[in-house]
Amino acid sequence: FFRFFEGCLNQVKTMFATIGWVLASLVAIPAVFGVLFYFSPRWVKRPVVMKFITSMRSAKSKPFVSYEANTVENSGLKQLAANLWVVCGEIPPPGPPFGRNMVIYRPPNTNDLVIHSAVCVDETTRAKIDALGTVRVIVVPSSVHRLDARAYQRAYPEAKLVCPEPAKPYMNGWVDKVDETVESLFAEGNAYGIKVLSPVGTGKDLDEVLLLFPLENGAGTALVVSDFFFNLDPATANGFTKLMGSANGFGMTSMGCILSENLPALRAWLNTTFVVDNPAISIVVVAHGTPICGRKAVVSAFQQAVARIA
Repeated sequence: FFRFFEGCLNQVKTMFATIGWVLASLVAIPAVFGVLFYFSPRWVKRPVVMKFITSMRSAKSKPFVSYEANTVENSGLKQLAANLWVVCGEIPPPGPPFGRNMVIYRPPNTNDLVIHSAVCVDETTRAKIDALGTVRVIVVPSSVHRLDARAYQRAYPEAKLVCPEPAKPYMNGWVDKVDETVESLFAEGNAYGIKVLSPVGTGKDLDEVLLLFPLENGAGTALVVSDFFFNLDPATANGFTKLMGSANGFGMTSMGCILSENLPALRAWLNTTFVVDNPAISIVVVAHGTPICGRKAVVSAFQQAVARIA
């Protein structure tokens, strides 16, 4: 009997040891591949990351819900300049664990409002925005920043909805229609004085353009971007955000650098455009992170951003 019992006990031990080995393998093998991928060269990462971005762009929109149903917790309206405001709102799950900034801009000598990267906000904040002027333009900054675009389009039916030309094919289902492209509406000599900057070196896979908004009272210009630059503080970001290379202060993220086709050309363009030529930018607003205000802080931020691109 004892031998039988001992044999059964050994079989149970063997079974649990096998199960443990299998479970350890299930954890270890992906972890090893993850580490190898993390430290692999950019040419290995790029097609994998591009496939992920393509799947995001091609994702079908959810059934439409009203502006009111889309509202999220937000920072409230914050003024950055005489004619520039920002609201930071949450990104609904399963989105990343950081906020997204909506920019409200009123071109000089007008009562018109340009909304960049729309975020559905509570009734009180919305009323404050409406009090600033009339929403005339809704800018969808890229093919992956369209979450609340249709809700805004229906809430402000008289406004024009625009997006970058390369992002148009990915707007179907996410908006009712694209009235015009950013490049066309804000072409040179446009009534608002807004300037479009198209980065060099990023390639066709990144469909965002950068916008320069003239500020009132001789305050210079504001650079408004979506995902081209981030400005997340590594001291407050969670581990996953830091691991992804998205929380390194101001500059391009690791993913942005991976997706760019020609980093030397991109670095040269950034240096020429923002450090050498320096178009009197006094404010920088990114979609994710804290706005940068003041010429000295802006110049320093651009110098660091250029230096970080290998």
